[in-house]
Amino acid sequence: IIFIAAGTGIAPLRSMIYECLELFPEKKVSLIFGIRHESDFFFKDEFEHLARDNKNFILYVCATQPSESWPYFKGRVTNIIQNIINSAQDKDVYICGPNAMINDTLSLLIKQLNFTKEQIFIERWGVP
Repeated sequence: IIFIAAGTGIAPLRSMIYECLELFPEKKVSLIFGIRHESDFFFKDEFEHLARDNKNFILYVCATQPSESWPYFKGRVTNIIQNIINSAQDKDVYICGPNAMINDTLSLLIKQLNFTKEQIFIERWGVP
C-alpha cells in the first residue's frame, strides 16, 4: 500500500496509514511525502516514530527547498517515485495533494509504471 501526499494533502492520509498498519501488519506500507520547506514536514515526529516502530512502514520525504543539512530526498515527489516503486503488481496507491502533483503522479504511475486506474485512489483539492 503506497500513500503519496504533498503539503497538507498528508492530513486525510494520516489516519489511513494508521489503519493499514493495524489491519494489515503483513503488508508493506509506504509514505512518499513531498514538501517545500523542512518546516512543512507535518507530523514529522509521528511518522519517524512509526517508521522506527513498524518494520512494514517505510517513510520517504522529499523537499523542494531544503536546507543543506536536510537528511531526506531533495526534489519533487515525482522525482523519487521511480526509485521507490519498481512494479505495479499487487499495489494500491492513495494520493492526496494539489492538482498539479496529482496529475503528474497519475501520468507517471499509469504511463511509465503500468498501474491501472483501479489501483489508484485520489483526493484532489484546489482547482479540478
